[in-house]
Amino acid sequence: MPTFADDYSGDANTAGILTINNYQYGVIDYLGDADWFKIYLKTGTTYQFDQFQTPIGESYHLDSFFRLLYADATPIPYAFNDDSGGSRNAQLQFSPTATGYYYLSAEANYYTYLGELTGSYGLFAKEINHDP
Repeated sequence: MPTFADDYSGDANTAGILTINNYQYGVIDYLGDADWFKIYLKTGTTYQFDQFQTPIGESYHLDSFFRLLYADATPIPYAFNDDSGGSRNAQLQFSPTATGYYYLSAEANYYTYLGELTGSYGLFAKEINHDP
């Protein structure tokens, strides 16, 4: 059975950390790979998350998809995105109902052409408004 290199794990033991107003980069290395990033979010704030293709290495074809998960790794209903704005990038706005840690899982859209299931990506998170 082949082994695969992986930059970030797809579980709560990940070394990936995403902070507000900072970029993080990674690679979907193989079919089924998911890279998780831990992020701290506050209630009363709306955040925007972006996942976009990057020309790192030889791939610029990733069909970006991501989802948000609670701290216990349960997916948050309706907190996912694919192909935002007519592109293969992903974007989501989210207002947490509880302050604390969450996970963002960077993935590929598995309902696409095989050549778009791996590749490099960037992530960015920012506040778009918050309660005074």
